[in-house]
Amino acid sequence: MSTRIVAIVLVLAMVAGTLIFTLAGIKPAKTADNNSAESNVAFKLPSGTTEAEAQQSEAPGKIDYSAIPDVIAEIDGVPLKKDIYIRALKSVEKQITASGGLSQDNINQVVKSVLANILNTETLITKAKKVGVSANEEDVAKALEAIKKRFPDEVAYQKQLKDTGLTEKDVKTNIVNNLCVRALLDKEVISKVKVDPAEVKKYYDTNQAQFDKGERVRASHILVKFDPHTTTDKERAAAKAKIEDIQKKLKDGADFAELAKKESDDTGSAVRGGDLGFFQRGAMVPPFETAAFKAKPGEITGIVESQFGYHIIKVFEKKSAGLVPFDEAKKEIETQLKRKLMNTKVRSYVEQVKKELKVKELI
Repeated sequence: MSTRIVAIVLVLAMVAGTLIFTLAGIKPAKTADNNSAESNVAFKLPSGTTEAEAQQSEAPGKIDYSAIPDVIAEIDGVPLKKDIYIRALKSVEKQITASGGLSQDNINQVVKSVLANILNTETLITKAKKVGVSANEEDVAKALEAIKKRFPDEVAYQKQLKDTGLTEKDVKTNIVNNLCVRALLDKEVISKVKVDPAEVKKYYDTNQAQFDKGERVRASHILVKFDPHTTTDKERAAAKAKIEDIQKKLKDGADFAELAKKESDDTGSAVRGGDLGFFQRGAMVPPFETAAFKAKPGEITGIVESQFGYHIIKVFEKKSAGLVPFDEAKKEIETQLKRKLMNTKVRSYVEQVKKELKVKELI
């Protein structure tokens, strides 16, 4: 996927009413036996057009803020002011600028997508409030702590808030809204989604090539994050000291999974004790891959440095190349089919709620 057009993945930004902090960590490829998946919003060039041609053929586009009215929509008769939309656009605009710019057509796609995301999310927030869904204070506190953990220290966290024009109160409000929407969707949609076992077997039988795998390894990791391009010497030294302390605890007999849950900056895998599932060669960055495939099952590697920070890896199992048996693949297939069905059902539910709340787009 392109590094310039890829994704305006809405990172560290107020988007659709939710403050999204994205961790740059190990990202397993989407395979039938991985237990994680990525969800990116990608804006691609028209078919047959290269990035170079697009950049040469037209100047970078711009977001026209002057065309945005004071009220961008009405939800259940309540005006939705432009502030949230402008804040989201400005955050996205920074990413677009940092990536080298986009054509006007692509800018227009981004603008439409941000607006759609905001309207959908604000609609669900309104619905959650109407039916009395609330967030547990303990869950809010845990979510806030998880966000803060993704920064090297409090100073970096506060700087990010300032750069995005947010306060910690805004962050907490967004967390509450996010948890309420999640609870609403779980009750009304997700808990009701079931996958027919026959469909799982049918998918396996008709997609055999997808399950013909190369050599694979199942591993967990603990990440202490730093960015080699922006981290100061002091921050790098602090990260190195932390990973060395973790390494010492492991040598003294500490449980790897428990340490990963408490210490790893890769929060996506940390909740699973650092488990990344199975992955093939080419799925991970080279230093990580080399260490993981070199280690024997049951072995814990030394400290591995990658573009994401410092890792310690524990290898659990290795598998030779060949067709993944159905019994081994069915759980991931079921998850994949359920996710697809769930997305369809959620979209349908959102449209239903928008009609119920008489959502009017005014832009």
